[in-house]
Amino acid sequence: MDVRSGRIPNWLTLPVAAAGMVHAVFSGGLVGLGQAAAAWTLLMLPYFLLFALGRGGAGDAKMMGAIGAWLGLREGVVALCCVSIIGGMVAVVRMLCHNERRVILREVTTSLYVSAVALAGGST
Repeated sequence: MDVRSGRIPNWLTLPVAAAGMVHAVFSGGLVGLGQAAAAWTLLMLPYFLLFALGRGGAGDAKMMGAIGAWLGLREGVVALCCVSIIGGMVAVVRMLCHNERRVILREVTTSLYVSAVALAGGST
């Protein structure tokens, strides 16, 4: 749905988050609920910041929070890292598919390389 419309609707994200919270209560009591709420908040935060900066959607933030509610903090952070890596790879592929974006990617890659060499104390 997100690929076709560019949206993740509330009717999908909010029940998943609520079910994760209910599951946390049944499996860990109030402590489990607190852990699920903390994971929801912390995993949602990077995507909320992207949304606030106009670089992402609120549905992405809500869905990552829902994943955190289900997985907990430790496994949720692993999922967040995996999603971020895959998202970065998709962004690079999309940039390579557009000529004008390919130039930007080349410039960014060159800048990163020069910065890495400079930080390492070498010369280019």
